[in-house]
Amino acid sequence: MQEKMIEYALAVMKGKKEKMAFFNFAIKITKECDCLAKDDPRVAPDIGILASTDPVSIDQASFDLVNKACGRDIFKEMRPNLDGKRQLDYARKLGLGNLDYELITLA
Repeated sequence: MQEKMIEYALAVMKGKKEKMAFFNFAIKITKECDCLAKDDPRVAPDIGILASTDPVSIDQASFDLVNKACGRDIFKEMRPNLDGKRQLDYARKLGLGNLDYELITLA
């Protein structure tokens, strides 16, 4: 499933990549997807809002910042049978974006 999500994203972005921007709201982070409309307990502190023109680097930065704030790989702890980096590595391999990023903090 992790690979298929990347393949579908790549198909949607084909021919439009230069016209897209990406925003991650790393707030109220819970174990389950916020699309479930539940008020689950938070598993990490609020990180903030990230923006990028590269969907892979923004997800890598979000992943890194959340784990740094927790002092451990919170994603692996919650889902020991899944590798959170797997889909990021696959996205880079398919040319969806880069794993490298530069953080610019705005006050």
